[in-house]
Amino acid sequence: MVKMKMFRISGISLFIFVTAFCLTIAGCFHDDDGDSVPADITGTWIGTVTYQTESLPSTMVVTQTGSTVNGTIEVAGLGSTSFTGTYENGTLTVDVDGTTATLTFRGNKATGTVTDGTDVYTYDLTKQ
Repeated sequence: MVKMKMFRISGISLFIFVTAFCLTIAGCFHDDDGDSVPADITGTWIGTVTYQTESLPSTMVVTQTGSTVNGTIEVAGLGSTSFTGTYENGTLTVDVDGTTATLTFRGNKATGTVTDGTDVYTYDLTKQ
């Protein structure tokens, strides 16, 4: 017959252990540098689109259902357009009139470069 020792843990000791364990686990998933990939990019993104040497104010409004994204982007001086795209693993890919745009999302930032023929547009947006 094997004898087992039983340890009595008080309620406060158990609470402290569980709390410390949970905080340790949560710390493993905490992102100090804000570079996490957002699961959902729904919302308003404001920033600039740089074309040649000019930075133009821009606003992108996005709705997301699963990996499908719909939205509009307005760039001062260039107008606005609607788009539909796919968002996976922090990357939004959109095809507008034969031009593929790719934006990368990290934390509350979206950045990317779009080439349309010889025109290059650089996006730098922040979620509001």
